[in-house]
Amino acid sequence: HFKPLETQVTLRVSQELNKIHFNLLYYPMNRLTYPEYYFYLLEYINKLTTEYEQLSQSKTFLFFSYLMLLINCIPIQFISEPLKVIIDFSYGTAYNQFIKKNLGFYINLNVEVIENEHPECTDVVITNMNNLYKDNNAEIVVWLDPPRPVDWGNLTKILLRVQSERYKQHDC
Repeated sequence: HFKPLETQVTLRVSQELNKIHFNLLYYPMNRLTYPEYYFYLLEYINKLTTEYEQLSQSKTFLFFSYLMLLINCIPIQFISEPLKVIIDFSYGTAYNQFIKKNLGFYINLNVEVIENEHPECTDVVITNMNNLYKDNNAEIVVWLDPPRPVDWGNLTKILLRVQSERYKQHDC
């Protein structure tokens, strides 16, 4: 829709669009890492633009500006309980610690790794043992050894879903 662009510019735009689409598809945490803020702002922006009609043309801009403001100024731990995660692999404590350490690198979510002694308080279990937690109400994530990048991506999706469901249930 623009006038013809130089080949280098077109190529650069295409490469950047590919990055955006890749991140959208494989790293949903970039899209909805903070469902508490997201759902709150959906409702708030709708009320705000109903009350102040002149703002309705800037609805999208306001939403993302407010979202960035909340994310950058209010730690998520202040408004939301962390998801409780158990890491329990058959390789023992050292391997579990390895996964725990990497969890912080891969996933920027409000997550607390808890000990296996309190499985009743657990939201998600990450394990390589299929049947050990079958009677638990937690979401069970069974990984191959070692976890692949797709496993980390799927875990992120599961954590985001569980976090969103929890937020919607508590009607915050």
